[in-house]
Amino acid sequence: MGLIAVARVRAVSLSCLILATAWSVAYSVRAEQAITANLKQTLTQRLLMMHDVAAYKWINQRPVEDLEREAQVLTATVERATTFGLDRTFATGVVRAQISAAKHIQSRWFTVWAVEGGPARAPDLTSELRPRISSQTEILLQQLKTFSAVELTEADRQTITAVPPELRDDKMAWAIATAPMLQGIR
Repeated sequence: MGLIAVARVRAVSLSCLILATAWSVAYSVRAEQAITANLKQTLTQRLLMMHDVAAYKWINQRPVEDLEREAQVLTATVERATTFGLDRTFATGVVRAQISAAKHIQSRWFTVWAVEGGPARAPDLTSELRPRISSQTEILLQQLKTFSAVELTEADRQTITAVPPELRDDKMAWAIATAPMLQGIR
């Protein structure tokens, strides 16, 4: 093979290597963005259910805060999180934050309804809402395992901290819910 042919083969090989590396980096960035976006969507869906939880509690004259139930949820969810390989401290912080954010949203609705009047109907807490919340929590735990392996970029932080439009009235709840993921407690 002549020198020109060898040079061409090397140039093509180098071009392929460069393209493969660029594709791999681009794919990695897109994958990390998808992980962050999926996590954000799950958190959003879970928090949106708190309106119905509040409605049920309002109609049935139950308080927003139920410390006994919260302790049960915390214990069970952290135990489940560890089966996914999540750090217990990280999982505890995330679960506590979700509970606090949920109470924040429920309390806001109670305040609104005290002035404007509350809802007449709500899905049943035990048979409808808790199974849906548990399902979202299970998805959240699975996503957190993947998320905890990702090194957050500034773009990821901005994506997570940006309040979803559906929760624009619950900015504080969003900040509470996302704080553990941004504080590096994993």
